[in-house]
Amino acid sequence: MSDRRTYDPTNKEQVFATLRREILAARLKVTLDEQLGRETSRTVKALAQMKLPPIVRPNYRGGDPQSDAGGPATSSD
Repeated sequence: MSDRRTYDPTNKEQVFATLRREILAARLKVTLDEQLGRETSRTVKALAQMKLPPIVRPNYRGGDPQSDAGGPATSSD
């Protein structure tokens, strides 16, 4: 099996998104293994116990999420 990277390791957004996905997948595997009476590897258990990294959104301006509403930035000149 080939472990090809599908993300740019210099892109913080992509790295965090990939890590979040892997942690969540590990948590799901641990839960399913428990329900099905299967053994889970120490590596998967360790990954499942990691804290989720923050969600990084490029070009996020901050401020009030209600007034931001994801629309384009406007100028009030």
